Amino acid sequence: MANLDSTSLFKIENLFKNFGKIAAISNLNLSLPENSILGVLGPNGSGKSTLFKMISGLLPFDKGKITFKNEKIQKYQTKIGYCPQTPVFWKNLKAIEQLEFYADLYKIPKKIANQQIEYLTDILKLQEKIYTYTEHLSGGMKQRLNIAVSIIHQPKILLFDEPTANLDFESKIYVNQLIQSLSKKNNLTILLSTHEFAEIESLITHMIILKNGVNQYFQTFASNDAEQNQVKKLFLEHTNQN
Repeated sequence: MANLDSTSLFKIENLFKNFGKIAAISNLNLSLPENSILGVLGPNGSGKSTLFKMISGLLPFDKGKITFKNEKIQKYQTKIGYCPQTPVFWKNLKAIEQLEFYADLYKIPKKIANQQIEYLTDILKLQEKIYTYTEHLSGGMKQRLNIAVSIIHQPKILLFDEPTANLDFESKIYVNQLIQSLSKKNNLTILLSTHEFAEIESLITHMIILKNGVNQYFQTFASNDAEQNQVKKLFLEHTNQN
């Protein structure tokens, strides 16, 4: 079990989720301080997406609790941003219309919504494609818009589910730099799932390795080469990549 710090901003305690007889998440515990980026690592089917859906309120959990600022996570549902692996867009809308739609969904006042859309268009470099129908956007541009949609309401917790999956090398670098920038500039707690450790090792402040819904390893991310090599070894062992 991970040591739970009573001063932590975000905590998961004794969390369980079963699908019939299959344990998707089993007795999960972790705690994060403010401005953390947690790498949630593990092979496909390890429980990463299930965990994110429970945090975001898309899926109920069976036992345990999730808290933010010592209050139940349900109180902060509108302050959670969820960036799924596969973007969910309306095909008949342009990029700017997607942002306007989600701003309206979150009941953001028009003036503030326009300011936020202008800001996001700038930092995500969407200017040239903002009036393009989303079905005509490249994979990299779709992911930038996906991120914009997930933070249009200025969340406090941001969940990235495989954010660089299916992107080219240049787009992966840009998205990772953007995630790091968002954490620093917007005072966010970020959870980032992947099964590719090398893609996020320069980003994360904490990491957890899941396998079959069970926490195999959790700690503040290593700060020296010897510890980083040990973490990499553990990751490869638990994901059968050695």
